[in-house]
Amino acid sequence: MQENHPEILLLELLPYLLSLAITLGLAVFTFHRRSVLGARAFSIVIFVEMLETVGFILELVDPSLNGKMFWDNFQWFTTFLFPVASLYFIMVYIGRFRPAILRWLGLLAVISLGLGMVISADLFPGSGIISPQLIAAEPFSVYTYEFGPVILIASIYSYILLLSGFFVLGREGFRQKGIYRLQTLIILVGLLVPVSGTVLVLSGIDLLPNRDILPFTFAISNIFIVVGLFRYKIFDILPIARNSVMDHISDPVAVLDTDDTILDVNPAFEELLKLPGKMLLKKPIRQFLPSLHPLDESVQKGIVQEECVVQWGQETGFFDTSSKPLNNRLGVYGGRLLIFHNITGLRRAEEELRKHRDNLENLVEQRTAELVIANKTLQAEVTERLRLGESLQTEMTNLDAVFESSPVAMLVLDETTNIVMANRAAVTLTGGSVSDVLQHRPGNALRCIHSHTDPRGCGYSKACSICPARNGMEALLANGGSLQGAELPLVLIRNGEPQDVWLEMGAENMLINGHRHLCVAMNDVTARKRAEEALRENELKYRALFETAEDAILLFTDDRWVDCNAGALSIFDCTREQIIGAHPIKFSPPMQPDGRSSEEEAIKKINLAFTVGPQAFEWEHCRLDGTPFAAEVSLNRLDLGGKPHMQAIVRDISKRKAGEKALRQKLEELHASNNELEQFNRASVGRELRMIELKEEINELCRRLGEAPRHATDQLQTDSVPGAGSAPAPPGGGGHR
Repeated sequence: MQENHPEILLLELLPYLLSLAITLGLAVFTFHRRSVLGARAFSIVIFVEMLETVGFILELVDPSLNGKMFWDNFQWFTTFLFPVASLYFIMVYIGRFRPAILRWLGLLAVISLGLGMVISADLFPGSGIISPQLIAAEPFSVYTYEFGPVILIASIYSYILLLSGFFVLGREGFRQKGIYRLQTLIILVGLLVPVSGTVLVLSGIDLLPNRDILPFTFAISNIFIVVGLFRYKIFDILPIARNSVMDHISDPVAVLDTDDTILDVNPAFEELLKLPGKMLLKKPIRQFLPSLHPLDESVQKGIVQEECVVQWGQETGFFDTSSKPLNNRLGVYGGRLLIFHNITGLRRAEEELRKHRDNLENLVEQRTAELVIANKTLQAEVTERLRLGESLQTEMTNLDAVFESSPVAMLVLDETTNIVMANRAAVTLTGGSVSDVLQHRPGNALRCIHSHTDPRGCGYSKACSICPARNGMEALLANGGSLQGAELPLVLIRNGEPQDVWLEMGAENMLINGHRHLCVAMNDVTARKRAEEALRENELKYRALFETAEDAILLFTDDRWVDCNAGALSIFDCTREQIIGAHPIKFSPPMQPDGRSSEEEAIKKINLAFTVGPQAFEWEHCRLDGTPFAAEVSLNRLDLGGKPHMQAIVRDISKRKAGEKALRQKLEELHASNNELEQFNRASVGRELRMIELKEEINELCRRLGEAPRHATDQLQTDSVPGAGSAPAPPGGGGHR
């Protein structure tokens, strides 16, 4: 046999080395994806293929019969282990792997190794390898033999394992939809390729004379898998999300991979973007929804709620988006599930509310302060009146004078709750006369609406049994004690009509002639209660206006923003979290248009507002993305909860400033035109005056020559002045003197 050149040997080995390189590259890629479910199991398949290919190459280059027999026997072990490894990978990939299956696979692996041992060691001569021989060929000699019954039995055993696995994998693949079905079918085709190669070998079909095609089938198989890895992202996300993406879900749903590429969508998502699914799949989600939360650790670790804006031409939609991570059974992040809920109606309602905002805060605070002062005054007055009531028992001699002069309505009830004494204020409060009050119960005297439901008056209607005023007075008369500051709602007849009235009541037991009486002080606080109710309504209105104002309204204390309205989020184009806790200078450029430092000027304005009073000025702000805009700012100090705060109202005047600039330019143009007209007028008037002078000189010369003047002086003056009418001719006409 002639000696071969190294170049020829390398050229002959190149296809097999290329197959080995593809297998090694896929092994490296799979190693980097080893944390993904199914990758480790597939790496075992690749390892068996790699050993098979290495064994074949070493058999091919070994020139001796013993060497070729050794490496060929080595390949029988990998050949029979390949079905077990493939079956293990299939069960893991489709999620059917259990500890019991591992035990069965271990038993099958032992059987496969045993079959390899029987064939390689020729334990039953004539049943495995028959008539081995070495045939001389170029550039490598060929090792050939015939298959015995053991090899045929082992092959049938291997095919049964492979076909079982392929059946399970194919059935699982056709149950899936979309990209998941394609992933499974690619894996199935990739595993079928080397099996088809072994079928050709056992069938005696020799595609490559004197050469084994199995390494090439491994290469073709791995090329299929590589296409799946890179184009269809096998192992990046397994088919674990399809059950969550139901076609009948009304909310739009999308499944993304680890790079936020769209893997699957439901019909509602296609309707959301007005695009068919085939134009969405394998495209980055931010290509269609740029406002979506970026992919980061927060997205991978838990559910993220955010708002997303969708634009359809001139129309804008708002959606509440829920991002849920999709982790495989090993707990590794493999993508995320996005569910969109339409909140456009809610946002539009909020926009409508913003149109009704005003500066209600100052009004509410003013009314609050007035009511607080009034309440304190009233409390002080009530306290004083009760003090007078307490001293009543010790100053019985002056009782009549004090009782009558008291501005507080006071009644004295006997043990039967009949009124035995009433001062002028009490009679005035009842709206009747003294006879309408004395010897009547309080309900009759006050004209309680329930005292008219029974002819017997107060205390006999069904409502009287639960009347807090009556029950309270009877309890005090029976058990003693006192009552202070009780506010009771009553319905009294006033001017013939029932009216809701609030009475503030105080009561104190006293002894008169050895019998227990009850001194009751009453004050009509209906106006105050109504004011308090109005205050509560104003507070609600203020909050509504605060939340719906178009201008940005912010509260500042301790060098940080502590509250803001939705208008601030719109003007500064940011979220509430990006404002709260930030320093005001964050939304200003480093320098103002006049060259002043924004930070220094801002501190000055804030200090003036805190110490001197409200400040109003123009300012250049910037939005969160750095876009500048002109604004009107007003600063007012507020004391909230005993702590000084600063209220800032920011109004975007960019459009107004642009209009003012255009107006100034127009005025400058008009002013320039006016100057030109004035210069022209002055020149015209000067020329006319010179003509008058010349004509007067001509007249003077005519007089000196004894001739009549050629020009009338009056006519010259009227003719020379622009706009003047023609002067009349001198009487008698011209002539010589």
